[in-house]
Amino acid sequence: MLTKTEYSMDELVELTGFNRTKILRIAKQNKFKAKQVKEGRVWKNYYSAIDIEKYILPMMPNSVKEAEVIPRKTKSQLVKLIEEENQITSLHDVDEKARKTAIAKWTLCRDLTFILNKYERAKNHAQGKRLEYSISDIYSNFIRVYPEKYKGIYETIGKISEASLRRWLKSFDKDEPMKLIQGNQISKTKGVRLLSSEQRDTVHKLYLNPNKPTIAQVYKRMEGIYGIKFLSYETIRNYINKDIPQILKDKYRMGMKEFSDTYDTYVKRSYAPDSIMANDLWVSDGHDLEFMMRCPKGKITSGKIIVWQDMATRMWVSYTLVMEETTEAILNALRKGIEKYGKPRALYTDNGKAYRSEKTEETYANLGLKVINAIPYNAKAKPIERTFRNFKESCAVWSKAYKGGHIMERPENLKSVVKHQADNIMDWRDVTEVLDQWMIWYNNQKHRGHGMNGRTPQERFEKECPIDIREYLPNDILYELFLYKDERVVGQHGITFEKQDYRWENYQMYIGQKVTIKYDYDNISEILVYTKEGKLIDIAKPVDMANFKNSIPQIKEAQKAKRNVKKTLDKYHLALAESDNLNTLDIFWEDSVKPKQLEAPPQMIEQLKGHDSPITIELYERR
Repeated sequence: MLTKTEYSMDELVELTGFNRTKILRIAKQNKFKAKQVKEGRVWKNYYSAIDIEKYILPMMPNSVKEAEVIPRKTKSQLVKLIEEENQITSLHDVDEKARKTAIAKWTLCRDLTFILNKYERAKNHAQGKRLEYSISDIYSNFIRVYPEKYKGIYETIGKISEASLRRWLKSFDKDEPMKLIQGNQISKTKGVRLLSSEQRDTVHKLYLNPNKPTIAQVYKRMEGIYGIKFLSYETIRNYINKDIPQILKDKYRMGMKEFSDTYDTYVKRSYAPDSIMANDLWVSDGHDLEFMMRCPKGKITSGKIIVWQDMATRMWVSYTLVMEETTEAILNALRKGIEKYGKPRALYTDNGKAYRSEKTEETYANLGLKVINAIPYNAKAKPIERTFRNFKESCAVWSKAYKGGHIMERPENLKSVVKHQADNIMDWRDVTEVLDQWMIWYNNQKHRGHGMNGRTPQERFEKECPIDIREYLPNDILYELFLYKDERVVGQHGITFEKQDYRWENYQMYIGQKVTIKYDYDNISEILVYTKEGKLIDIAKPVDMANFKNSIPQIKEAQKAKRNVKKTLDKYHLALAESDNLNTLDIFWEDSVKPKQLEAPPQMIEQLKGHDSPITIELYERR
């Protein structure tokens, strides 16, 4: 039972255990009648006991309705941890606005204190006589001249009153300006939420989730766990937004790569000439084109480019258009760059399988190049990624078959374009021409990057690495270094490479033998054939398959091959025969068996009597 007819807000908080916000919300919803009473300089509201008994008492824990017990206000461990780490010990621990406001108040209090001290001295000197002016006159006069005398402070804190000045003077300390910092900056009630430890744990489990649920979704879920009116949405929202550190929220709601890209500290390198020069380092990576194209086989698909770029000048030195990232494509692009701009001093490559294959490492070693592999999933370390974005924004986006860098960028009409406007989609040659033109355009655009000083990539490269200091390799050596090696067994149709038969003159002499082949990725119209020991046999050419309608050329070629083999065999036969017409069979026989004369048995002698043949025979035994 209530013992009073009227209750103030503080009394209701103590009586019910509700917070002020909840009581005000109940009073507003039910239109409580409030009586305003002035206590000192503050007006307070007093609410009728009738309204309290009718609307608030039924919601208390001991009421008939058995409402949920409201937990006691406590600070979460996270808030306590943050407060310990962010103790305000100086003006530098608060934001700039609070700092400027505190300094402005301190300046006004200092000057006003000087005037008031002067007034006290004059009052003491008057020895009880009444002065012409009072303390109120001092405050009034100070407030009157304040906007004109303290223009900078007036812009910071605006208008002031006598009550404000008196309140500031109570906290004024000439040696501690921070005592005048606004109360909410160092409030002891900051972070206090009406949440139990169990409810906080529930918030953590629901919100700190990689699926990134919203605060509203978390609140709805908690309503299902603790009841519809367990707490207000604002309480949960403020706890999540203000009490849980942002880095902690991102740690559990972001993926590992997204969190790393957002928070990890990285080294920012200088591109000035004293740090790196042109041709010191080439960087390479593969990039999926953002538009569809027609591949050589006629299928409409997306292609890929392998690019080598000079790190210092950001100049594209070469590229290769391919369907997938392969060792052959990487080395082919590197060879093009070396042919045009000379050999770099070092390479910086991706961590992909094709970049670390046995062939690439062998080629790098033969060229004497130092190779650095990028850290996996670290795009910041490869500035070539920025160039790929430039290509997408300045070139790829204008393609009719543009598909974007990811699904969110894909136009809705892409399928329709591929289906109904396939003739307008660029083929392999068209894309190559576009890439050639864009590379020339890009290399001659002024660059605003570090170390470029407004120059184009081409200008800086030619200035720092003119032709006379570039290290060019002889064509035959360069050709040999970039040949690809493989092994094949010679068959009746020669050797087979990429589903194509290759033959050379007298290839039949090597049927059944294993040979080594070397070929150029850009030109497979001829293949170099070597013995296992590395001696060049001949150059193999592709052989066309016979046509049912006209097979005469292939038949003539087969007959010619037979004649060539016969001539070669005749030469070998003559070389094996000695000058005294010794039969080759005799040579074999003499070399493979050892003759030995023995006496024939008596029975055989009797049988051979009467014959003109000698009675001795030659018997041989194998060595």
